[in-house]
Amino acid sequence: FIVVFSWVMSLCSVPGSTWQEDSNFGWTRSHDVMFCGEVFWLVKECFWMLLIPWLSMPAGVVSVACICTAVFLRRQEPYHRLVPDVCAAVWLLSNVVWMFEEEWWDAPRHQTPWALTPIAGQQEALFSRWQSVIKVGFALVPATWGL
Repeated sequence: FIVVFSWVMSLCSVPGSTWQEDSNFGWTRSHDVMFCGEVFWLVKECFWMLLIPWLSMPAGVVSVACICTAVFLRRQEPYHRLVPDVCAAVWLLSNVVWMFEEEWWDAPRHQTPWALTPIAGQQEALFSRWQSVIKVGFALVPATWGL
């Protein structure tokens, strides 16, 4: 993950380039960073389903970092072109928080053979409190789209 994250950050610091320059296939560098974020989003989902937090959590952090970076880099674009990316970033951030709290404090109904979750032991009070925060995050997506 560190190697790939370093590669993504190197995309952000190419000397003499601007974010509006086209790279391969007519994509800007912000598209490359967004694509990298989406790949890590899928990796996060796969390892979350397998309940392997030591792989899903870093993939989630990298995906949020990439997608939020891509949204930041596209901030000069017209609002109507930016809204889907902002919605994706808010959704992903809420999803990653949900994954973290589930892997830290919630035990699965049927434990996996490797039994890596919950990391900090089952704590229903913390789990319920974070569920309320997550609901607000997911509710912001349609509210943002409606603007």
